[in-house]
Order: sequence, then structure tokens, then C-alpha cells
Amino acid sequence: RLGRALSSLRSRARDGAQEVAEQQLRSEEQMLRLQEECRELKASQQQSEQEAAALRHVQREQQAQLALVTAERERLSQEAQEWKVEAEKERKIKDEMSERVSHWRLRADAEGEEKDRVM
Repeated sequence: RLGRALSSLRSRARDGAQEVAEQQLRSEEQMLRLQEECRELKASQQQSEQEAAALRHVQREQQAQLALVTAERERLSQEAQEWKVEAEKERKIKDEMSERVSHWRLRADAEGEEKDRVM
């Protein structure tokens, strides 16, 4: 009876030791998986940070280009306005010259008619 109890205890101890070994193996495997996941997350985080930095760089470049384009558009708009004012001045001068030429022609015609009558 004591032998059976001792045998039963040994059997349970073996089973318990085997269970502890299996649990330890599972724990180690889980630890390795968690470590691998941690490495993957760190690599992913690093990649995300690099992508974010690249995106910020692109955004700064776009803002700089937008500022240049806006300044150039403003300059061209101002230049176009100046040309419009200049063209208007030229049109007024041309109209004035046309009026003077018409006036001189009428005057020359009238003087010619006057001379013809006198003669």
C-alpha cells in the first residue's frame, strides 16, 4: 500500500514536472512571439516615422512652391494691370491724334474751299 502511494506520488510528480516543462515551453514560445511582434512594431513605427518625415518634407516643398506661384501670379497680375493702363493711355493719345487729324483735314478743306472761292 505504501508502495502504491509512493508510485502514485512519483507518477503525479512526473506528470506535474512534465506539465511544468510544457507550460515553460509554451511560455518561452509566447515570449519569442511577443519579442518578434515587438520588433515588427518597432520596425513599423520607424517606417511610419520616416514616412511622416517624408510627408512633412513634401508638404514644406509644396508650400514653398505655392508661395512662389502665388507671388508670380501677383506679379503678372500687377504687370497686366500696368499694361492695361498703358494701353488705355495709348488709346486716348491715338483718339486725340485722330481728332486732331480730322480737325486739320476739315480746316485744310475749309481753307482750300476759301481759296478756291477767292480765286
